[in-house]
Amino acid sequence: MAQFWKPGTVKPRMLDDEEGGVLFYSASPSSSSTYGHASLEKQRQRLPVFKYRTSILYLVETHSTTIIVGETGSGKTTQIPQSVAARLAEEMGVNLGEEVGYTIRFEDVTNSGRGFNVQIFYAEEPVSDYLRATVSTVMSIHNKDLVFSPSPRGKRKVVISTNIAETSLTLEITDIENLVVAPISKASARQRAGRAGRGIPEMQRSNLVSSVIQLKALGIDNILGFDWPSSPSPEAMVRALEVLYSLGILDDDAKLTSPVGFQVAELPLDPMISKMIIVSDELGCSEEIITVSAILSVQSIWISVKGQRELDEAKLRFAASEGDHVTFLNVYRGFLQSNKSSKWCHKNFINYHAMPYSHNGTYKTLRSSQEVYIHPSSVLFRVNPKWVVYHSLVSTDRQYMRNVISIDPSWLREAAPHFYQQQPMNPTHH
Repeated sequence: MAQFWKPGTVKPRMLDDEEGGVLFYSASPSSSSTYGHASLEKQRQRLPVFKYRTSILYLVETHSTTIIVGETGSGKTTQIPQSVAARLAEEMGVNLGEEVGYTIRFEDVTNSGRGFNVQIFYAEEPVSDYLRATVSTVMSIHNKDLVFSPSPRGKRKVVISTNIAETSLTLEITDIENLVVAPISKASARQRAGRAGRGIPEMQRSNLVSSVIQLKALGIDNILGFDWPSSPSPEAMVRALEVLYSLGILDDDAKLTSPVGFQVAELPLDPMISKMIIVSDELGCSEEIITVSAILSVQSIWISVKGQRELDEAKLRFAASEGDHVTFLNVYRGFLQSNKSSKWCHKNFINYHAMPYSHNGTYKTLRSSQEVYIHPSSVLFRVNPKWVVYHSLVSTDRQYMRNVISIDPSWLREAAPHFYQQQPMNPTHH
């Protein structure tokens, strides 16, 4: 077996690529393309990742983060944890599997198990409401008198979660949440059960700018002292406050400014985009900024193709020296000049399904700010009036409004003044 790379020795032969990554020099191909009945060690040596073992250990040693990209079956999932764990154990002078170990498919070389043990309990009979059955089971396992009492210091209560690793899909339709349960395989269920015990809370991984401004809008000013379910890092909190202060959304006392701060808090958009839209009115470029903002809200207006050269040439036809944002404007103007042609989009490698909604196509429901779209079967599909009332929502890849009629927003107050009198009537369609 090859020895570990040690600091101070000659580094393995590698080549930096154009994007700042690392390319490995190819080793000679294996003399056999089949595993046959070779020993386990011989089989390991035939895996593509094995010949890069020393180079990978060098990268792990010299970089705080190393990302390995390899084809399925290359051995990256099984071989790399073994090599790295063995190296760390050697450095620490401990036996592999004690302070340092690894767990891979079909092999567990540890003596302390996972950090968060997950116990699985099976129902004896099928249940019609699995959420209710789960709650009942938890309450039967844990003393009912303790369920509603304060948690002991250093302890947490049981949290019932129905969306672990996307095992279900929550659809909010006309202010009613419908949980659509999808069947999964037993193997997938085991995999997702494992994820429940090791996932990092989203609050500790997400950008906190939007969360902070919403708390401020609710009147919660002491953000740093707020009792978060899973506290984010102080650094992330400070960064969020700095961003909002730089945008003029918070003042010197970290309170929402008036009117800009409160206006941004009302818009269901990224605060940076919201501020951009608000300021655009003063600069007389609202139409252009709304178009750019809508395009920034989709993942990409370009279609990925095998021939990168063809895509680059298509982008050059719309390219502006100022940069991507003005280029987006050129793309959309070309789309309008083509009468929103799908053939034009295909010719220019543009995502047709993204373009019709890039401007004058996205709506927000008045009460819940849910993003919805006019169904293509409607006669108003291309008209896109400012205010509409719909009969029903259809959920596919998006939430589509069916049977839509254009209205004047003042009619809502006239028809139901007891409800809409205090509701903000600013149009949320964009």
